[in-house]
Amino acid sequence: MKTIRTLLWILFTILAAVIIVSFFLPPNVTISRSVVLNCTRARAFEHVNIITKWNLWSPWHYSDSSVRIQYFPITEGNNAGFRWYGPNNKTGSGEVVITNSFPYDSILLNIEFFKKGKMSGNFIFSDTLHKTLVTWKMTANLGKNPLNRYLGLLTDKMAGTDLETGLLNMQYYFDSTPDTIQRPEIVEIDMPLRYVLLVRDTCMADNYNFKQRLLFTELFRMIRNQKLDLDGYPFTIFHSLTGNYIDIEVGIPVHNKFTELSQNSRGIIQQQPYHAVTVKYFGSYSGIAIAYKALEEYLMLKKLSVAGPVYEEYVTDPFSVPDTAHWQTNVCIPVR
Repeated sequence: MKTIRTLLWILFTILAAVIIVSFFLPPNVTISRSVVLNCTRARAFEHVNIITKWNLWSPWHYSDSSVRIQYFPITEGNNAGFRWYGPNNKTGSGEVVITNSFPYDSILLNIEFFKKGKMSGNFIFSDTLHKTLVTWKMTANLGKNPLNRYLGLLTDKMAGTDLETGLLNMQYYFDSTPDTIQRPEIVEIDMPLRYVLLVRDTCMADNYNFKQRLLFTELFRMIRNQKLDLDGYPFTIFHSLTGNYIDIEVGIPVHNKFTELSQNSRGIIQQQPYHAVTVKYFGSYSGIAIAYKALEEYLMLKKLSVAGPVYEEYVTDPFSVPDTAHWQTNVCIPVR
């Protein structure tokens, strides 16, 4: 009897020790994997942000042809997602939902492995030596259950395999289908007198994309309110690029005559004729630096003097043309 009590006491002590130790184990576990892709940041971003492109690299699409995929009605950006149903325990079943999308920097998402728990994650995209570094991170909240916390010690090994598989699939895809970047086309143009609607503001460099979207939203609201007819492509003027500070102005040409708008024409100015050099760039915005480089070389070659701030004219609507290779942006600068 004494021996049994001793054994029970030992077992109780071990169990108590296991429980106590579990409280000192981290309540959250994070796994992370990275890969360098042979593509632009925008193109890598699209293959995560457009949920139907996951079939090209996803570990849950790719590993088993018998896996059944059900896409959400929204297939791009915020609230886009899909469910996968695997025929066995190895593939399992689960759901992926994009919670926040920040072109072309990061994507936040939730992943639920049915019967196995939930994880939150994010993709981070950054430029590196003309390629793109993609980091995929996943975080799980283990709660207070001691068993879950001990299992958390194995999460990196178990779930990390899925991350590695997905990123290596993505790397293989982009190595097999490299970017086709067209050489910038440079032309000189004479801009006629025109009427343009403008909205101007300042921001910090790291807030540029958000500020530009806000300004264009305001611009098109003014177009609707003033019932204006458009006469060209939207553009962004860069008045100042000093350090981390940016002074930008977004605009678009309008048909309406200046005299007809004089009493109710907030933001509309008469733009005088000028001569300009323009670089026709085709590709994602993340690679537009080559257009600026070509413009700089042309100005030096032709010994032209800058006569005004540089601006970008957006010929292609990215929402209607999903393939970044066909996006056209004209980088223009007035010269004399």
